[in-house]
Order: sequence, then structure tokens, then C-alpha cells
Amino acid sequence: MSSLLPDHMEANTISRMSVGDIAYTSPWGMYAETDRTMWVNGSYPAQASPGGTVHMRIKRTNVGIEVDMSTIGDQEYSATGPFFVGAFEPIPVTLVEEIDVAELGGADRLLRFLDE
Repeated sequence: MSSLLPDHMEANTISRMSVGDIAYTSPWGMYAETDRTMWVNGSYPAQASPGGTVHMRIKRTNVGIEVDMSTIGDQEYSATGPFFVGAFEPIPVTLVEEIDVAELGGADRLLRFLDE
């Protein structure tokens, strides 16, 4: 008999974020479709703070994910569609100039998301 995955061991992913949650992920999780629309793979990790390759700030909205363009770095994208191996959950992206961490509770919202 196999055990069920305990809630506290389940990975925090973009798709598990609630509206208003702010997190960080890798810019490699974002891609451009052939029609040039931007998307993010919801299966990518969502972390409380930036570190290493996880430096793209994102915020969950009622229509998708906002991406803080100032946190993408020099990452470039080609309008060729997704090339992901494994789980894939496309979520529409809106590029914004900046995500204010203090907005909607900022860090408190982030910590609440990661504690759930």
C-alpha cells in the first residue's frame, strides 16, 4: 500500500498560488507562444525569496500571473512555444514594470502562501 503525499511535503508551485500571493521563480518557467503571447508554466516552483536562478518576482492575479520585468535580468525569449519536460500547466502572463511587495500585505501574503 502506498502512502499519500502529506500537505507539508507538497512543493509550492505557481499553480498553487492564490490571488494576491507574491513569490519568486526562475525566468526559464516563462515562454512566448508563436503568437507572441507570454505564458508561465504553473508547475514551476514558487519560493519565498530570490536565490540562485530563482529571481523572477511574480504575483497571482484573477486572470493569471504578473511578472516584474525588472527581475527577469537579461533573459531573452523566442516566440516558438513551450519546450518543457514533465508537468506543464500554462498560465497567462502580464508583464509589469514593478510588483510592489508591500501591496496587499506583501511579505505577509507571501509567508501565508508558503505556510499553507
